[in-house]
Amino acid sequence: MSARLFVAVALGLLAAPARAESKTEFTIAALAGYAEEFHTLDTGALNRYGYGLGARAGVSTYDVYAGLAFIHGFGTHESATGPGVTYEARYRTTLVAPELGWDLRLGRWFRVRPYLSAAMRFAYGYTSVQGVTVDDNNTGIAAVPGTVAMVRLGDMFAGLDARMMLTRVDAPRSWVPGVFATVGWGF
Repeated sequence: MSARLFVAVALGLLAAPARAESKTEFTIAALAGYAEEFHTLDTGALNRYGYGLGARAGVSTYDVYAGLAFIHGFGTHESATGPGVTYEARYRTTLVAPELGWDLRLGRWFRVRPYLSAAMRFAYGYTSVQGVTVDDNNTGIAAVPGTVAMVRLGDMFAGLDARMMLTRVDAPRSWVPGVFATVGWGF
């Protein structure tokens, strides 16, 4: 009987730190980075993403993460004027992306979170030649696998988010790799 009690107490003491580290945590974070759009068919299209800013909020419980990310890519703008000819084009994109991931703890201060997202993409753009403007606005859903690597400093964290957006909105196939710095707070 005393051996069973000893084993039960020992297992309980060993599991206590894991339970303490696996508590529910809410996080909010800012994102800033760059994404570049590529097509399997070279369409000559302007990059709808470019430099972007965003935010992420979520909850982790027992290392399972669920959250929502919002990113606005400022896109690309170009214009040209010649004798009797004017041209202007502007494109940008906004993403709203529910995310599901898993927090992998690498020691006390480091975490890596692989995640998968189904992003709703809102693409805005226009091309204008000689004052005739054609809008090129569309929406679509994209699969977004990614990974966030974070360093924890108390309740604060900082890291890098690498993501790959796969979509069929603009061309038969397009893919958008992006890297974003992230800084946030867990509570």
